[in-house]
Amino acid sequence: PISETDPFARAPGENAKIYGGLNDDIESKAVAEASPDVLATIRLVVAAGAGIMADGYDLSVINLAMALMVSIYPKTIDAGAMSLMVSSTMAGVVIGMLSFGAVADMIGRKSASMSTALLTIVGALLSAGVTDTPTLGGMPQQLALCRFFLGLGIGGEYPLSAAIGTEVKFNKSRGLAISRTQVLIVNMTLFDVGTLLQALLVLLLLGVGIPLDSVWRIALAGGAVPSVVVLIMRTRMEEPEERSATDLAGNLASELASKKVVMASACVCWGLFNVVAYSLTSYSHVICEKNFPAAKGASQEAVVQRDAYYALLMAIVAMIAHAALLIGSICARSVQLKAFASSVVLLMLAGWLMDLDYTRVELTVLVIITAMMSVIGVTTYLVPTDNFPSSVRGTCVGIAAASGKCGALLGTAFFPIAVDMYGLAVVMLFGSGIMFLGLLATFLGIPGNQDWSK
Repeated sequence: PISETDPFARAPGENAKIYGGLNDDIESKAVAEASPDVLATIRLVVAAGAGIMADGYDLSVINLAMALMVSIYPKTIDAGAMSLMVSSTMAGVVIGMLSFGAVADMIGRKSASMSTALLTIVGALLSAGVTDTPTLGGMPQQLALCRFFLGLGIGGEYPLSAAIGTEVKFNKSRGLAISRTQVLIVNMTLFDVGTLLQALLVLLLLGVGIPLDSVWRIALAGGAVPSVVVLIMRTRMEEPEERSATDLAGNLASELASKKVVMASACVCWGLFNVVAYSLTSYSHVICEKNFPAAKGASQEAVVQRDAYYALLMAIVAMIAHAALLIGSICARSVQLKAFASSVVLLMLAGWLMDLDYTRVELTVLVIITAMMSVIGVTTYLVPTDNFPSSVRGTCVGIAAASGKCGALLGTAFFPIAVDMYGLAVVMLFGSGIMFLGLLATFLGIPGNQDWSK
């Protein structure tokens, strides 16, 4: 069994305060020595991670949905409309990260997390029901508004998943079957599960001959399913501790003053990483077309299937990379340095191969890049979670995550422009330079004394 005090222990009493009201080290030891509660562990994983799975689903499915909508509504869905829909989602995500992280530290994990789940459910279902009716503002404007509210819920899940994963207990008398760090890694793995599920659903709907106008609607509505599950689970969740806005203000000022370098480095690393990662993910169809061009005269359905298979492959690779982190013990700084350094080299290699006829080699490189990006996605999530106590954890993880999404917004905004102006090969080389900056930020600002034993 895993002690409830292992990866995030701070001082006697603080850990007891966080993990379910244990009064002293003797009781903590009793919990550690008790047989692990597998059911409580599963409930915690679902409560903390299913929302992140919905995020992975919702942030990925829009790419395949837009590819279908372009062919169905060519006069309505143009480049400007797609940009509006994507950017409105990202704006909602950033606001959700900043606001719900702080809200969770003020009013508690349960109420805040149920609110994010509800926003995600409502946003996903309303997105599926938009109509091409100018009197209602037009389809792009309707979808942009719905996706904004969806983004609020998605963004709030990041700080809340970290807080729930490290603090909530479903059984106060028995320990977990896995460590708290492993719970957080599983959280991020579930993001990739969401990405995989949306690709599988689209492929299934296309395979059984569902009309294309129904395919994208069903796919968008599917994002509500994991959020419904997590909402039910969170209604049964106990609040770890009482909180107040007054306590948050004082604690936050103190923590940021003493750990400003760590906070700045966490934000910079997450932002630089997402500039590249979201560009490669959001515009994977550009990479697919470059390396696996569609046959002349191929239908839009065939192109979407190709893109879905590519997304499916990359999701599986990311899940394997996350699974590797569950084995043994890791030091976040060391792992992040190695992953950034590997990405620098691999993106340079991808840029060099892009204009050469080495499709299999290029695919192999892209697969390894995806694995490295997945590893960085975990470490950038773990660093602010571990370095800040429960009193400000939601706020600090929210700030770091919002910085990451600002990087994603920059990357997705400039990626298509840069590809059009300079070509995909040059953009890959530029991405290598960005990852080098992430390597420097990690080296200079991320503490090296966290050894998260599993």
